[in-house]
Order: sequence, then C-alpha cells, then structure tokens
Amino acid sequence: MIYCYFLAVWILTSSTVAGKQKTQYGLVGETVNFRTDIRDRLDDILWKHNGNKVVQFDGKEQIEYSQFQKRVTLDWGSADLEINQLTHSDSGQYELDAGKESGVIRLNFELKVLDTVTKPTITCNMSDGSSSDKSGSEATLKCSAHSSQSLNYTWSQPGKIQPGQILSIPLGTEHDDKVYSCTASNQLSKEIATFTAKDCYPVGASTGLITGLIIGVIALLLCVLGAVFCAVKHKAKKEKTAAEQPHSDHESDQPSDPLLHRRETRPSSQKLHHPEETLKNSNSDHKDEKHKKLDRHTGKVKKMVQNIEQGQIGNCCFSTHAN
Repeated sequence: MIYCYFLAVWILTSSTVAGKQKTQYGLVGETVNFRTDIRDRLDDILWKHNGNKVVQFDGKEQIEYSQFQKRVTLDWGSADLEINQLTHSDSGQYELDAGKESGVIRLNFELKVLDTVTKPTITCNMSDGSSSDKSGSEATLKCSAHSSQSLNYTWSQPGKIQPGQILSIPLGTEHDDKVYSCTASNQLSKEIATFTAKDCYPVGASTGLITGLIIGVIALLLCVLGAVFCAVKHKAKKEKTAAEQPHSDHESDQPSDPLLHRRETRPSSQKLHHPEETLKNSNSDHKDEKHKKLDRHTGKVKKMVQNIEQGQIGNCCFSTHAN
C-alpha cells in the first residue's frame, strides 16, 4: 500500500514541470508578452487568467474566451502569449498548462497593468507660514503626480539626490534662483518637473518688478510707434511737395518755345478751309469789288448820255463836277 502511494507521487511529479512565477508589467493601452522558453513539441495549450480561460489550442483549433477575444496572439509552437490593448482588469495571475508526450508543463505569471506617469506638480510651504523676505528661512517642497498606483519619487539638487516625496530646502530672498528637480516614476515610465526656490514667494512679492517691466515694455512700444509715425508723416509730406511742383524743374530743362509749351485751348466750332480755297475766295471777292466800281461808272455814263439827249447837259456837267 505504501509502495503504491510513493509510486503515484513519483509519476505525478515526474510528468508535471512547474516553473517559478514571473512578474511582468504593462501600461494601459499597450501590449505585454509572456515568454515561456519552451522548445518541445506541444500537443495542447491552455492559458488561464485568475482561474478563467483566456485561450486554448487543442492541436487543431484555437478558441479565445470572454474579454480577451481579438486581443490575444498565441504561438502554437512555444505557447508564448501576447495581449494587446491592456486595461487595469487584465492585471492578475496567469497560468499556462502546455501538454506534450512526456507530460505537462505548467508556468505561472503575474501581470500588473500600470498608468503612464503624468508630469508631477511641485508645491512649496514656507516654514513660518508667511511671505517673509528674510534670507535663511526654510521651505518644504512636495512633489505629486496623479496615478491610481503608488509611484516612486526622487529629488535632485546640485550634488545631491534624495528619495521621497517631500524635500526641505533653505530659502534665500525672493531672488533665490536655486533649481530643484523631482522625478516621479513607476516600473515602465517616468516624468520630471523642476522648481525654482524664488517661486516659494507669493506673486505679490515681485509685483513691483513685474509692473516695472510692463511699464518699460509699453514705453518702448510707444517710442517705436512714435518713430514710425514721424517717419511716415515726413515721407508723405515730401511726396506731397514733389507732387505740387512736378513741372518747375522739367520746364527749366526744356527750350522756351511758346509754341511747344503753350496751354491747350478750347476747340473752335468754325470750319477750317484749305489754303487754295481761301486764296480763291479772296480773288473772287476782289473781282466782285472791281465789277461793282465798273458798274457804278457805267451807270454814271449812261445817265450823262440820257441828260445830253434831253438837253440837260449843263445840269449834268454841273452835277458831274459836283460829284
């Protein structure tokens, strides 16, 4: 009886090979791979998540289950498993049972799905609770980043690195320009933020300086605008003067010929005649004048003849001499 018991235990332990549990990390929305390092030929493969089936291969067909459908890739040769588009619900225990001729290989994995670390914010709390300008004060810096899991924090300053979320610093005046860096990280991602010591003081402490800078910038802008305005005005005045006297210099360079530079006149409504036609008309007028004189003398002669015939020669002669 005892012999049979030990024989059964020996057969069970020799046919099942169990591996040490491995912990793996993945980021939300990213991909994780479970590597098995199996080199033997496998007859069937079964992956489980927290005791529930993920994917199974019976040597002929692959079946995917529940939330892992269309998100897993199974290597039928090595039994490696890849999961895509990770969510927080994918975290947990994963178990592989891979069957072969000599027995069953069983491997265990733990998966932790993490958020990508966001850039941390740094706050300052002055030890005396006021905005004192006295040098030698102390302040406490706190580094925080939003995450659903715990994060690791590390402070860096010249020549020194300090772990933890809180850092105490000596605080100088409101012009203290020492810089401190905080790194927030998890197993797969990290972000860094910096802080200058003078930022511990309230905004009102540097209001005078900021106001002075603003006034200076405004004054400079006004000067620039004034200079531009004067330049534009001067240019416009110069162009106007040049436009009002465009011909004075031009006329001095041209010969003073009144016919070339006379002003334009209104067009005449009278018809222009050809020179030959003008000469012909002049000759015609001259001939007409001669004919008129000749006609007057002819008339006088005829009148004298009539008087002679009528016996009035004396009166006619007298009349002729009178004329």
